[in-house]
Amino acid sequence: MVDGWDDDTRVFVDPLTPLNPETGEELADAVADASVPVYTAVVPLDRDDESEGDAEVLAHALAHTSGRDGVYVVVDGLHGGVGTALLGVDAGVQVWDLNVSMSELPEGAPVTAAALELLDRLGEARSAPGAAPTVPLAAEFHADAADDGEPSTRAERYHAEGLWPGLLILGPMMGALLWFVCAGVALLLPWSVRWTRATPGRRLRPMARRAADRAVAALAEHGLTRLLTEGGPRLLGQFVAAGVLDELCLTVSPMLTAGDAQRIACGPSVALPKRFSPVSVLEEAGFLFTRYRRTDISGMTRSA
Repeated sequence: MVDGWDDDTRVFVDPLTPLNPETGEELADAVADASVPVYTAVVPLDRDDESEGDAEVLAHALAHTSGRDGVYVVVDGLHGGVGTALLGVDAGVQVWDLNVSMSELPEGAPVTAAALELLDRLGEARSAPGAAPTVPLAAEFHADAADDGEPSTRAERYHAEGLWPGLLILGPMMGALLWFVCAGVALLLPWSVRWTRATPGRRLRPMARRAADRAVAALAEHGLTRLLTEGGPRLLGQFVAAGVLDELCLTVSPMLTAGDAQRIACGPSVALPKRFSPVSVLEEAGFLFTRYRRTDISGMTRSA
């Protein structure tokens, strides 16, 4: 690409750049009318190339490779961005003023619009063989940071700013926090195991017994003295312990099985077993439908 530049042709357009002939001619006329030699390259830039998609870095690379005094302009043929490098040239303005932002251009402008605006700002440029060459702005920032003694890489910043404070301050704090967590788990683990292994509902049994008493008493106040209670072993056990169960309807199935099933009543223990006497027994297909009624200790039967 550099070898293709000569004194008559100082505009190189990459074949992969979608540039129409009229736009290319306009750029070539602007380059030819410049007051100093201008070497322009219109190429598609990509972050994976050597310049990492930075037009200014590529412009300075071309200036260094060519060695001829002049203004080197690289135009991103895909997005329209522009980068500049000066070698042996006094721009007549501050280098910062040569930066052309894409936001300054009208919408739909051709990819060479930024380059044309840049060449227009170089109207006062003149040859200055002794002038110091420009450097990419990214390199200036890096050099300033190095001169100030500031870490320039992420690893250097971590070791300078975060490693030792973390070891000296956060390290002991996290160690103490971890120790308290482990100690708490060690203290609570045996208690939690005993709690989970305890008989289900153990702490609720006294409350359940009182609740059964109050439920029956409350219904009796409204004239509801004949109640039918249906439930599982725990509910039945609560009414047995409360002493409010008068009759029991029990169905016996002609089947035999094994396992660790509970009794028909499971709940708080009672001081004396409740004595019931059979009232009726019905049979159908081997099933026994029995009815028992509670008797007093003296043998008298309570009313239903």
